[in-house]
Amino acid sequence: MKKKKIYINICEFCHEPFETTLKTKKTCCKEHRYKMAKSKEEKTKGIVFADLSERKCLNCGRVFKPVANYVKTCCRKCGYEYRSKEQLENTEKIYCKFCNEYYLKRDKAYITTRSCGKPDCVKKATQETNLENYGVTNISKSKDYAEKRKQKCFEKHGVHYPQQRHIAPLTLELFEDKQFLEDLHIVREIPIEIIAKQYGVSSFFVANKLKKFGIKTIHYGSSFEEKELFKYIKLLCDKVKRNTRSVLPSKKELDIYIPNLKVGIEFNGVFWHSEQRLKKLGHEKFYHLNKTKEAEALGIHLIHIFQDDWQNKKDIIKNRLLHILQKNTFKINARQCIVKEIPYKEAKLFIDKYHLQSNNMAIHNLGLFYNNELVACMSFSKLRKALGQKNKERFYELLRYCSSTRVAGGASKLFSYFLHRYNPIQIVSYADRCWTTSCKETLYDKLGFTKVSEGSPNYWYIIKSKKVHRFNYRKSELSKKLAIFDPNLSEYENMLNNKYDRIWDCGSFKYIYNNIVV
Repeated sequence: MKKKKIYINICEFCHEPFETTLKTKKTCCKEHRYKMAKSKEEKTKGIVFADLSERKCLNCGRVFKPVANYVKTCCRKCGYEYRSKEQLENTEKIYCKFCNEYYLKRDKAYITTRSCGKPDCVKKATQETNLENYGVTNISKSKDYAEKRKQKCFEKHGVHYPQQRHIAPLTLELFEDKQFLEDLHIVREIPIEIIAKQYGVSSFFVANKLKKFGIKTIHYGSSFEEKELFKYIKLLCDKVKRNTRSVLPSKKELDIYIPNLKVGIEFNGVFWHSEQRLKKLGHEKFYHLNKTKEAEALGIHLIHIFQDDWQNKKDIIKNRLLHILQKNTFKINARQCIVKEIPYKEAKLFIDKYHLQSNNMAIHNLGLFYNNELVACMSFSKLRKALGQKNKERFYELLRYCSSTRVAGGASKLFSYFLHRYNPIQIVSYADRCWTTSCKETLYDKLGFTKVSEGSPNYWYIIKSKKVHRFNYRKSELSKKLAIFDPNLSEYENMLNNKYDRIWDCGSFKYIYNNIVV
């Protein structure tokens, strides 16, 4: 170890030299340091610490002996209360015209909004300020404000809106040409979805440009993806009806219907089935769920396939349809397989590849192996607080089950292993109603679960023609993500102002398994 350097300093109180390892030390001992500090305080304050007369506390009136001439109160609490009273007496009181109450001018609410600070008063004050400055109650509706934002965005990124940064400048230039758009959509009869795919933009971007130039949007029958899905179903089944209105009593259209299996398939384009688009067509936001219930009343299993899922997870959907349409001839028996607990990473890779909803955070992952090859996986977790469930001991949620091929009894074998290994009291699980039906026996029925509720539909925001979970666009995060944000508006209103819409699914069934052996 290196030896510390020793310095020789002069004490500022006794003026004698002393040794120290600190170059900046000014006194030789604690006594001299205390006396030095005391003498400095006497010089600066001019205070005499001896023979101080008793006095009354200006706050509580108690008689006390002060430690210094400037002390006015007997204790810290009284000092705080006395200073607060002084501030209140010397601070001007303002009358709030919105709630008819007085408040202090020093409050932060007055400085920012000229109101008392209550949410309703702040909102009214903001609207009044916007009306004076911009002529509108909501600043996002002001044309001048919108133009300023567009100009700033153009100077910074070279585009008028932040969400257009990924679009090539040549593409933006082309879509500002009315004749070019008319030629694509009207003359050549190319649907909006295909135009968007060809030029790497969203369907909303194309639709908004058509609306800007007053070009009528035309729906040219089925989309390219829907035709592709129909061709695949046609290869699997002989008798398939397309775009039929003769099945449902309400005369609503079924995109694909297989009469002998009583299976219907709906292909939901994210643009044409968005909430605002459905409203224009006279439908409500629960349109998909109501159509599903109507089909189930006739014993029809109605499946909903969303456009972005078909584009990004086509193989998973095809495998699932093979099972539902009973066309998966290859089969493995579960008794030929072995159950093992597998690491999270291995389970994640398998579930991402074979499950439509991808992987979720699980604490127990069970794998079914056939000839040392993973063919099925089932994952469990503790109860999720995000769904309003209280975490209890030996209460679990079945998160995912999927297989790479048809495994007869695979789910039962994995589930039985979990019951024997962990002896749970109760297991809860949720089934996507876009794929699970109530009119036929399901996997949950075979495992011994009981259906306890039918959840209401959930919504997803459409970002760049893809469904994105609403959690990513909750109101507390919108100010960081949106170009135009108004705290006085709701989450959905702010999203609409930025030209983002949402789409609704069919909700989920809730199933519960109560274990008898505890």
